[in-house]
Amino acid sequence: MCGKMQISRWWLFSIIYMGAIFGFSSIPSDDIPSCLFPFFDKIAHLVEYTGLGWLLNNAFNGLKLAAILTGSLYGLSDEIHQLFTPGRECDFKDLLCDIAGCILGQFIGLLAWWKSREKNNPLTPFIKGE
Repeated sequence: MCGKMQISRWWLFSIIYMGAIFGFSSIPSDDIPSCLFPFFDKIAHLVEYTGLGWLLNNAFNGLKLAAILTGSLYGLSDEIHQLFTPGRECDFKDLLCDIAGCILGQFIGLLAWWKSREKNNPLTPFIKGE
């Protein structure tokens, strides 16, 4: 008996987002505008992988370690991919920012979950100082 395979929208969003990251990583360095300020590239990695971490958190139904590992491994594959892109390089600091972003995405997911249940949370009066 074969059932229908269903993919959640969160997996679909995650895969599309990963494709966008791959696309941006494929741009040769000569075609990338110069950095607006110091460490701009590190902040960009942190922000883009925070989004990926949040999407993967939803795709894995809150299994945070699985989301962090998947996002981190994708970050590693992205850094290796950049070795084959003209003018780009594999940077360990970028990978650390990718991992930190995946972890931050989990905290944002946790905060969103907490806020969505705030009205049903018995601790709400204490949190808000009521």
